[in-house]
Amino acid sequence: MKNAYMHLTNFSINKKSQKFRLPDESFMTDDTSHKQLFTSVLKQLLQQGRDIQPLLEQIKSLSQKTVIALMPYIKNAYHCFISSNHKKSRSFQILGFDILIDSDMHAWLVEINANPSLNVYVDTPLPNGDIEQNLSEVDKYVKTTLVSDTLRIVSMPFEE
Repeated sequence: MKNAYMHLTNFSINKKSQKFRLPDESFMTDDTSHKQLFTSVLKQLLQQGRDIQPLLEQIKSLSQKTVIALMPYIKNAYHCFISSNHKKSRSFQILGFDILIDSDMHAWLVEINANPSLNVYVDTPLPNGDIEQNLSEVDKYVKTTLVSDTLRIVSMPFEE
């Protein structure tokens, strides 16, 4: 409890650490910041001689099983929020999965965020107490791609 920065996946806490290194505009190739693209992490693992295919399969399986376990909740929410006379209604939910990869290349589900942040700004405290918001290029890239892909999927034609 004395180490506030021990919460591995909680960005809102860890970003306040003096040791935290934000990514800059070179985030596509950056492997030194504390917030990186998943592809950068995979690249680092490959450079260490690790076989990433079993890890990717674990993450895929873990994600699929989690969504299957959530289906009763998702189905109930759909019926609560979508009128039954809308035969071709579309709804979606973006879920955030926090997955820890241990030193044995095992994937562990840490938490699921039902309402993941789509914020693309980093708050920087100023000496006068004000807060300056700066665009995070890595967040902009990841989150705009996510939303764009999601909208593309939901706008696909229905299969009859």
